[in-house]
Amino acid sequence: MSPLRSKEKLCFKESRHGAGVLAFLVGAAVVLAAAPVRADPAPTLRQVELAIGTLQAQMQTATEQYNQARDAMTAAQNSRLRLTRSMAALQPRLAVETERVGQFAATVYRGAGVGTMTTLLTSGSPDELLAELATLQVLNRQRRAGLNQLLAVRRTLTAQQAALLAAVSAQNRGMHAMATQQQAIQTDLARWQHLRDTYYPDAGRTADIYPEVYDGPATGAARIALTYAYAHMGSPYQWAADGPDSFDCSGLTLASWRAAGVSMPHSASGQYNAFPHVALSDLRPGDLVYYPHHIAIYAGDGYVVHAPQAGDVVRRVPMARAGGGVIGAVRPS
Repeated sequence: MSPLRSKEKLCFKESRHGAGVLAFLVGAAVVLAAAPVRADPAPTLRQVELAIGTLQAQMQTATEQYNQARDAMTAAQNSRLRLTRSMAALQPRLAVETERVGQFAATVYRGAGVGTMTTLLTSGSPDELLAELATLQVLNRQRRAGLNQLLAVRRTLTAQQAALLAAVSAQNRGMHAMATQQQAIQTDLARWQHLRDTYYPDAGRTADIYPEVYDGPATGAARIALTYAYAHMGSPYQWAADGPDSFDCSGLTLASWRAAGVSMPHSASGQYNAFPHVALSDLRPGDLVYYPHHIAIYAGDGYVVHAPQAGDVVRRVPMARAGGGVIGAVRPS
């Protein structure tokens, strides 16, 4: 066989081989394109509800801690304001005492008419001179003692003011960190709630009826508070909110009793510690029922109205279902 014919045959084989490889690659591409893309399996309803419950509990705890820190910061700011007023009231007294001591010192030590010789010449005897000098010294000590006392008060107030300023700054930083943590929890919670709505649209739904008008037996301020709470049933939960469109648990109780003219802290524990405690057997409509990191307003007949948790709305539920075990109750006044 000629060298030319051999070369043509080799080229033909390589061509057939190349065509085969190409056909294989094309076929594989078609198969891969036709194969379904593997997706992660949907979480079970139990997994979703467990994640949501865990995040809601974390949010409830974080919200209560944030509210407590905010109450503490408000108290520190009020104390700082009172100190500032006290220092402002002290300044005129300091100015008067300082001027008096200065004038007295100038009179005694710079000889403004009462030098030793002048006093001696005008005195009836050396004994009178000594008596007058002793009086001057006593008065000088008294002036200085008064001034030193005022200066000591000012130093104390200044130190307290500096400490309060540092405390407020630290609380601000802490509240910022807690707000960041809450935002992260809220983001995770929204993702899991979206998964529940996507895969289990009928889960997590209740048939609660939201009466918008209170018609129970409460009277006076308690009736006003319950009327407000009932009128806001269905309002969404929002951490650190106290109305009028959204609430957290202590924000709802605060806003309800604020409508009745009663002030209280914006934290569940703060409210529980602010008013007289009442026995659960003596509950009246309008009393506040306290749970771990949670608080609700008693509506009567074993029910409470509360802002339950992130992703939920203000609703009326049996008292036993509102939290992780009742700790106690208080009666705002």
